Amino acid sequence: MSISRTIWERTLAGPAGRKADVPGRDSPQAGHETEPKSSGDVPVGEEAPRTSWWGLEEEWGRRQRAGPEAKYALAAVCVLAVSILAVVAGVFVSRARFGAPAAEERSGALDFDQRDVTATVRSGKRSLRWFLNHSTEAYHEAVGILEALNRVDDPALVPEHLRDFKRVRDKIRAWGPGWSSDFTVARSFDIECQVGAVGDTGFLVVSGVREDFTPFRSYFVRTMEGLKLDWEATAGWSEVPVGKLDGLPPDEPVLIRCWMGKEPGFDTGLYPGSLRSNYILLSPDREDVRWASVPANGPLDSKLREVLDYGKWILDRKRKSRVILRVSKLEQQSGSGPSKTAGFEIRELVADDWVLP
Repeated sequence: MSISRTIWERTLAGPAGRKADVPGRDSPQAGHETEPKSSGDVPVGEEAPRTSWWGLEEEWGRRQRAGPEAKYALAAVCVLAVSILAVVAGVFVSRARFGAPAAEERSGALDFDQRDVTATVRSGKRSLRWFLNHSTEAYHEAVGILEALNRVDDPALVPEHLRDFKRVRDKIRAWGPGWSSDFTVARSFDIECQVGAVGDTGFLVVSGVREDFTPFRSYFVRTMEGLKLDWEATAGWSEVPVGKLDGLPPDEPVLIRCWMGKEPGFDTGLYPGSLRSNYILLSPDREDVRWASVPANGPLDSKLREVLDYGKWILDRKRKSRVILRVSKLEQQSGSGPSKTAGFEIRELVADDWVLP
């Protein structure tokens, strides 16, 4: 059988002695096309390495250089990471700067809410330090004053508990007590305490609900005679209430206690060229609303924006804040903004809370 196979192969060989092309599985004449070679000298039959859209290899062990898209993506990730770290660091720095004082500066059993305490504690204001170092004593004295007020119908009947009684006596008679129901102070867990400072004056805030379920916020100031209730701050007293400012004669400034707020849309269309910066003023009970303005980008406008943390990209902007202002009535100004007219001008920022320094 081997001799017959040798003869057959010689017969098929050409004149040069090469083997003729026998139609078969691998021959083009058999209807099969040869598989083209891939780029990169990849042998026929082997799959070329696949790459993702940024040019990186999906299979390890292949030698293929990443395209320029990979460098751009890596640079973008690095920039984003640095930006996030910068924001986080800024938040921690702001909390450290405006946060509560260190633990060694406090003593007492009560844990006061110190969100309103700023760097004034570190500046050495003794009036504020006293409240922090004598928190339990201050709390019990404040609750005792509120209980004494519950036993009388007129705060003027307990002058020993009121701050500057001779100055506020006539105001109490004209204004009234400032509240219509007793303070609920029997249970300590119904009461919240805060401390703050206005100028060189530190104060304690005791807040809760009255017997008619309306909220109260009482202010206490330490004087040479001991802890006293600040009746003006507690009652939200103003020379002219916010709801009655319309009756003022022009250019006659008055002192008011109110809520103040500012939104980006307030300065749209009220004055040409944004010459005025506009603020919303609300009465202490938030029932009455008026609009007031100041010259835009001036010193007073900067102070008011500072109170609200307006325009700061790290600190959260306050929607409203308690302030004492001096305002006067303006001539009517036409416009198309949120209030059509801003009828009052803020002349002075007296305090950034309802306690006078």
